[in-house]
Amino acid sequence: MLSETLVDGEFAARLVRAEVEPADFTSHPGGGRAGAVVPRESGYLFLGFSEFEHGDVDAALEVAPVRHEATYVQPSRHHNPIEPSATLAEWHDGEPTLVDAVQWVYGVRTVMAAVFGLPPERIRVRAPHTGGGFGCKGFIWPHQILAAATARIAGRPVRIALSRAQMIGGIVWGWGKATLEASHHDEHLGRWLSKDLAGVALPVNADIPADIDVAFVEEVDEVASPIGGKRIGELGATGVDAAVADAVFHATGRRNRELPITPDKLI
Repeated sequence: MLSETLVDGEFAARLVRAEVEPADFTSHPGGGRAGAVVPRESGYLFLGFSEFEHGDVDAALEVAPVRHEATYVQPSRHHNPIEPSATLAEWHDGEPTLVDAVQWVYGVRTVMAAVFGLPPERIRVRAPHTGGGFGCKGFIWPHQILAAATARIAGRPVRIALSRAQMIGGIVWGWGKATLEASHHDEHLGRWLSKDLAGVALPVNADIPADIDVAFVEEVDEVASPIGGKRIGELGATGVDAAVADAVFHATGRRNRELPITPDKLI
């Protein structure tokens, strides 16, 4: 949605109705490889092909002193870096420049060249700060193409940041801090009982309200940054614990000033 202001864009986006066709879902192939699909050849595979051979596996196994046979299943992964993906695009004399949070600048340049029918040397991509990526910023996503296309149409710089989900993630983080997360220690040995996140209670989907809504306020804050904008991600967690504490106070009449707010502190 291309608009002059954030308010106009959010209002117009609410008027869009998407039609989605259902498709079969496969979480992961079973032990007998039922449902397994060979990946199609694509540049996203980095190597450009899905199968390759090197050496003689059968011969090596025949002479191996130890053999171990097992089936390993790689679960689906959903990348959630705290720093969101964002792209700033502008055009000068028919040539685009992109400032991108990306792990593969040459890949972005190649795709942009194909999309806009330009030679790669006429496209400039800079990534001064990638932020968290974990591989998800090594691919080319629709928002990068949209930023360049809308900047070309508007005739001025356009910045697209995938932010709303990051803010909701920050709110979930704050919810866990307020109601669940705690580090306990052994008073006799002086050691932490929870040495890592495996021993800390964290919120799951069932713990989080389904109607979280994020509203961005247009303001310039030159104290927060030189360009007048605030960062997102962790910022969404700010104030959640206080809001939860106030809600608990209004519901029970008990004021809690120590986190997490657990049922035993309300009795």
